[in-house]
Amino acid sequence: MSRPCCRLAALPQIDRLTGIELHAPIIVVPNVFEPELCKKLIDLYEQNGGEETGFMREVDSKTVEVKDHGFKR
Repeated sequence: MSRPCCRLAALPQIDRLTGIELHAPIIVVPNVFEPELCKKLIDLYEQNGGEETGFMREVDSKTVEVKDHGFKR
């Protein structure tokens, strides 16, 4: 069995794994779920009124929900 440090060194650079620039704290664990399970979970989400969420931001001295695909997707 190889040592953990040797296995980590053999992994691709994190920015090559996702195709986008990543900032800490992000942990990428690809292929954790089978595609069939992902599809089922997405279908259940959509069947039960799934709705995109945003994030909170202060606008005109009030905290409001904002949806910005450039910030959260």
